[in-house]
Amino acid sequence: MTDDMKARARRAVKCDRWRWMPGMCTDDMLLVVRQDASRRIQVTDGVTMWWRDSDSALPDFSDPATRGCLLALVREAVNIPHAVVEVRPMRDAWRGIVGAAHATETWVHLSNWIAALTPELAEVSALIDALEAA
Repeated sequence: MTDDMKARARRAVKCDRWRWMPGMCTDDMLLVVRQDASRRIQVTDGVTMWWRDSDSALPDFSDPATRGCLLALVREAVNIPHAVVEVRPMRDAWRGIVGAAHATETWVHLSNWIAALTPELAEVSALIDALEAA
């Protein structure tokens, strides 16, 4: 995981609406099984399961399932179940936009991010901005 992704992961876990979800991947390649009421997470390496303090883990947003769970957290936090994230190429950058269309066909803009590195970074950045703002 790149330093940019790690920095965004640190921002994500500090959000009030952050929680670990089953299927997320940690930065040390462990699969999250669940989070308990005390915020500990049960993880597995594919062979063994154990509990660990969630403060010692970061999500691996290079993992597509973990990015999908981040989108689910944003949808829940803003109470818009059909919110989407869109990534668009620009001249020298990628633009990530989080929003939703309503029945009136008006667009609700939740966040916007321009990242010069990768589409994944633009996507994650826009989602974390939306989660922080929720």
